Amino acid sequence: SFWGIKKIDNHLDRVANVSLPHIQSADSMYLTYSKVRIALRTLGLPGISKAEADASVNMVIELIKKYEEENKAYLATPFAEGEKVIYEKVAQDWGDFKSIGEKVLMLHKSGTAEDKQKMLDIFLKDCPEAAAIYNRSIVALVEFHQKNAARWVAEASKDVVIIDIIQVAIIVVGLFGG
Repeated sequence: SFWGIKKIDNHLDRVANVSLPHIQSADSMYLTYSKVRIALRTLGLPGISKAEADASVNMVIELIKKYEEENKAYLATPFAEGEKVIYEKVAQDWGDFKSIGEKVLMLHKSGTAEDKQKMLDIFLKDCPEAAAIYNRSIVALVEFHQKNAARWVAEASKDVVIIDIIQVAIIVVGLFGG
């Protein structure tokens, strides 16, 4: 029983302390990224007031900080086997998207007609391309954790059945021995 409980505990501990925290952080990172994207694109709306533009710029800056904080929380939990490569792709894709966002903020700050056109060009080409790449990598990361969690829960369930059989066998042998 002790051996079995330890084995089950190990499987469920990985779900609770590796997969779930990483899924929660990755979901939060993805949601924050989506908000950054929306706030950036708001800057390209025709007729946007200075107050609305300033609010969007401030929101982008705050959301990037929030993403980075959630990323630190993600990194605080140990990686599962095979996760590091997938995470590094997400980190790289986030960096690429973030640099596009920073370029948009710089172009917005200058405010020239030429720079506004460059912003629109980014919104039509670079931003959707970078977003598609980031979307694929973050979805792959979440799927990795979901598969791991499902596998660990299945292993724990299988171990429960084996342990139950062993316990019943020990009880039966003990009864006959008694």
